[in-house]
Amino acid sequence: MARIEFTSSGSGDIQYAPIPQGTYDLSVTDITQGTSSKGNPQLQVRCEIASGEYAEKKITLWLSLMESATWRLAAFVKALGVEHDVQGGQIAFDTDDCIGAYFQADTKIREYNGKDKNEWENFAPSKLSQPAAPRAAAPAPQAQPQGGSVERRARRLV
Repeated sequence: MARIEFTSSGSGDIQYAPIPQGTYDLSVTDITQGTSSKGNPQLQVRCEIASGEYAEKKITLWLSLMESATWRLAAFVKALGVEHDVQGGQIAFDTDDCIGAYFQADTKIREYNGKDKNEWENFAPSKLSQPAAPRAAAPAPQAQPQGGSVERRARRLV
């Protein structure tokens, strides 16, 4: 096991400082599905600011997977340029297609549990992004020797 040594130069409290209110270009680095503190399904979207003074600063978005929040999730996916299907209160897309995609969002600062936090909204396509490449067509099935099996792939949908 590696030995870690650390000396704090402050009071021991790690301070989170929100970034200033404004519009930022971001890129998606990871998406995981989880549950909110209230027990509702949500996506945790890890992003990185892509340009400017705060380039490479990491941020996290939480996107609800509740029917009442479909509009916000749909706006996010549309801003990424990711292929998706929306029908009524359902949206389907492959989260792997989101990784590396750029988008733009506004942030404002709001107080939460006595601390200032960034709140992200108004998702839009980024000028840094390239149009999403169309999904490659599945290769034509290959002839299998007798007794062979056909590999099937399922795409992960949210």
